[in-house]
Amino acid sequence: MREDELRDLVQRSPWLVRALGVVRDCGLQDAWIGAGAIRDLVWGERYGDGFDPSSVRDVDAIFLDAAGLSRDNDDRATERLVAAWPEPPWEAKNQAAVHTWYPAKFGGGQVDPLRAIADTVAT
Repeated sequence: MREDELRDLVQRSPWLVRALGVVRDCGLQDAWIGAGAIRDLVWGERYGDGFDPSSVRDVDAIFLDAAGLSRDNDDRATERLVAAWPEPPWEAKNQAAVHTWYPAKFGGGQVDPLRAIADTVAT
């Protein structure tokens, strides 16, 4: 899919446009919506019967806050999103904290701290 096709699909989805606006306006540092909701939109529109927001299992809002590595920070970020728009099943995750929990959850060796949101997307 080309970038212009993806942009068009997103712009034609009032639900996703609203979700993006909530993430933009919630005050989280360098926040993005993760691929799951975008994947659901693309799959539904290109290969299914259309995009159904009620079928979205979660809306991953990723952000980067090197000063707040606790799970409580994730919870507070999720609460901010829910306060702004309760409908989506929000799940905020501070990507600056991934190195503190990733090896225990998924195994493997030490993970370097992520320094930029682009590093998160690249992994």
